[in-house]
Amino acid sequence: MKLLYKIYMSAAALCSVAFNGAATGNEAFNRVVNEVLANNPGLKARSAEFRSMKLTDAADNRLEAPEVEFEHQWGQDGIGNKWAVGVSQSFDWPGLYKARGEANRLSSEAYSASYAGYVADLTLEVKQLLVDMVALRLSRDATVRQMENLASLHALTSRAFESGEATVLEMNKLELQRFSMESKLATLDAGYVALSGQLAALNGGVAPDVSGIDAYPDGVLLAEEEYISLMEKGDATLESMRRDIERRKAGVKVESMKRYPGFSLGYVHNVELGEHFNGLRVGVSLPFLSGNSRHKSAEAMVQSADYEYEAFKMRRQAEVTADYRTAVSLWKRVEGRTRLFSGDSYLSTLRKALDGGQMTLMDYLYESNLYIESQQEYFDLLARYHKLLISLGRYGVN
Repeated sequence: MKLLYKIYMSAAALCSVAFNGAATGNEAFNRVVNEVLANNPGLKARSAEFRSMKLTDAADNRLEAPEVEFEHQWGQDGIGNKWAVGVSQSFDWPGLYKARGEANRLSSEAYSASYAGYVADLTLEVKQLLVDMVALRLSRDATVRQMENLASLHALTSRAFESGEATVLEMNKLELQRFSMESKLATLDAGYVALSGQLAALNGGVAPDVSGIDAYPDGVLLAEEEYISLMEKGDATLESMRRDIERRKAGVKVESMKRYPGFSLGYVHNVELGEHFNGLRVGVSLPFLSGNSRHKSAEAMVQSADYEYEAFKMRRQAEVTADYRTAVSLWKRVEGRTRLFSGDSYLSTLRKALDGGQMTLMDYLYESNLYIESQQEYFDLLARYHKLLISLGRYGVN
């Protein structure tokens, strides 16, 4: 627990320093997620689809509509015609309706769990998009500061060039550096626009307000075993598959009950040679002669669902393990590097060395490029770490 507490405190310190005291992003992230969940067309389609399935299941468990029959026959001259009218109702073995009702209840639970799985997947997708947007904002802010520094340096070098104290090579090198930074800024802006478009598409075509998304959400890296346990208990997809197995087992009972006879009962009124006859019509179906194959098929479907569940569970466990170990590795790489990459203090030190004559312009540009590349790698690693933390925490934490 001491190790976990240390990791948590280090993460909190990282956020507070790296983002200059910005508030945590939990509330802002959740606000955008809730908006997308309310407006996402795919989620609405799933909800309507599941409602339709529930209504269909309920309709299939009702008595069939009564059947009305009419018959008329023309006789020879002098004999007259005869006709008949009747109404009948068919129904299955009484226990079948109860078995179907239980299967429908389990189906409804499976639909609800499946819907929760779609919600969880969409939530994860939105949060990871927001993490990418935070990463781009951090990179853009750093790039703008670097461009401002280059602009100042370019102005000084231009004056030095006019007085013969700087070379054409140095001026060209500065221009190339500025061009590179401008290209980088344009790429970052294009990436941000693309992410905004993806987020708008998830939000029903309307871009949500992300102005407050300027920091990663707080998160605690738990032990690997805890994530495995949370996944087994809280994964909505696994829960949906468990419910579906129970539904299939109930379906086996339904198929078993279908092998019992069905009945039809009706009233008949005949008129023949002027005489009226009233009577009953009773029918019995014998499905046991052909229902055994369906029963075996239902049992096989249960076994198939069991295998699919176990295979999916093992894949999930492997994913959690891989994500956890990658997150630990990433954290080891970024931990303790905050001071180096926050506030561009290293660039300021380089600039002082340049202005003080302790290094040449070429050396300064080389060192600053090395820093800029390292800083971008740091931002990328930090974003990957937070995306993994969100992915790991989707089962009940963070």
